[in-house]
Amino acid sequence: MKKINFANLLRNEQTKPRNALKLKNGPVGPVLYIYDVIDSWYGISAESVASLLADLKGEALTVRFNSPGGDAFEGRAIASLLKSYEGEVIGIVDSIAASAATTILYACDKIQMASGAYLMIHNAWTYAAGDKNDLAETVKLLDRMDNTIAADYAAKSGKSIDDVKAWMNAETWFSAEEAIAAGMADGLTDGDDEESDDDPDDVQNGFVLDVYNNVPAKLKNKAEDKALGEATKRHFENSQRRMKVLGIH
Repeated sequence: MKKINFANLLRNEQTKPRNALKLKNGPVGPVLYIYDVIDSWYGISAESVASLLADLKGEALTVRFNSPGGDAFEGRAIASLLKSYEGEVIGIVDSIAASAATTILYACDKIQMASGAYLMIHNAWTYAAGDKNDLAETVKLLDRMDNTIAADYAAKSGKSIDDVKAWMNAETWFSAEEAIAAGMADGLTDGDDEESDDDPDDVQNGFVLDVYNNVPAKLKNKAEDKALGEATKRHFENSQRRMKVLGIH
């Protein structure tokens, strides 16, 4: 298995300009853009989503996705907000819905994918430290998380838990057509739908995805990973120190 280069995802996301959470008026109602990492420190947080949803009156809501994932618990909190939303929620994957972003996606009532978009599911990740008892408890927590996540995917797809866990174990990337065939999405976006908020090439190449093992070639970031200056390194190290233990799903 390829070594997981988790630091690349953190480094890239902490040093590039943030894609602030956006809520815009669309042709059929408000549109919420999940176009960033899911995280309370440096990405899209449940608190920020709750603040925007509080101003809505239950009208039909569209949630558009371009996210490589992030904090599993933050994603679960955002999913809970969408599930409790009074109006219908339509999820649209514009480019990528990976990892924790799929937790939010499957809180939507209907799921559509743009042609060329991908979604990815895998087992929960985390960092841990401690003795054998501490680490054993961490394994139990990850197992519970995987069971909860797999149940969401099975409910949507109609597949068995065992089938879904096999997808998760393999870190499975679904193209739009594959997701629809597997029951993981309801259909393609139609040509008259509102366009995504970014240029497709920029969207697809906006994240350093080598944190994952099986990224489709067309989604890999084309830019060379340049060495960071000392100031950027210090910023990254300081950010690491203040970050909580981050569970990635």
